[in-house]
Amino acid sequence: SFNLLLVTNVVRSADGSLTPEAEKFLDEVGQCTRLFHILFWASKAKRFSVLKSEGGLKRMESHGLMSSKQLGILLGMDLPSDKLFYAPLEWMLVRVNQASDEGV
Repeated sequence: SFNLLLVTNVVRSADGSLTPEAEKFLDEVGQCTRLFHILFWASKAKRFSVLKSEGGLKRMESHGLMSSKQLGILLGMDLPSDKLFYAPLEWMLVRVNQASDEGV
């Protein structure tokens, strides 16, 4: 529902299609949304808990689920591993504020 709100409110071309800036923004937020979802369930369901370990995080980065920069941030955070999902949630919100300032 969060992403639905975003896609219905981004800037569009005269023909109604997404602008390149809007597509890039939605892709970035979508990536953070997927990472948030994965880390959230890794903190709640024992069967997925390996994903919040250092090895799990590195494996997700190697499969393109996060960037190396995001991996470094997550590994360097002074948070319990079951709270890591807060980082991509914050990244999503920061990116929305940036996009608003940019007129996207």
